[in-house]
Amino acid sequence: LGAFRLEAGLVYEQPGHGLQRKWVMLANPKEPSSVIGYLKGSIYVLGAGDEAPVEEMNATADQDEDVEENLLRPPGMNPEPADLMIKVFQGEDMPQYDPSFKTGIRALDRLTKQEDKEDCDPYLKISFAGRTGTSSSIDNTHNPKWMAELHPALMRPPMCDKT
Repeated sequence: LGAFRLEAGLVYEQPGHGLQRKWVMLANPKEPSSVIGYLKGSIYVLGAGDEAPVEEMNATADQDEDVEENLLRPPGMNPEPADLMIKVFQGEDMPQYDPSFKTGIRALDRLTKQEDKEDCDPYLKISFAGRTGTSSSIDNTHNPKWMAELHPALMRPPMCDKT
């Protein structure tokens, strides 16, 4: 599978005498500079009289975590900055608001004399490796044109492969 070495003293010095829900970068034991996988887990080093902590599972927190910041790397395995360029051109036929919500919005639009408003202000939200980028919002259109480039900050080797 892979290897990751860690000193017990380092773990014991952490709050609660452990590292909770951390990712570790697994290296090839024969070639330590080669990453072959990742593993997420918790580790505790308890002495006499120490009580084992209870971890609470939180699926929402796992989805929003900044993986790169929560990653333990082997010594000598320093990440290199990388540039991922995402070009965003346009969207087509964006959905309208929920009809039940739209009734209240239409009444508000009549009061503010904006009856011709299209009720769609689209924007983009891109997540990668726990980091999120958001584009500007384009008002009153179901067919927005951004013509933009997004450059999320990345480190190599990458931890995630899903955008």
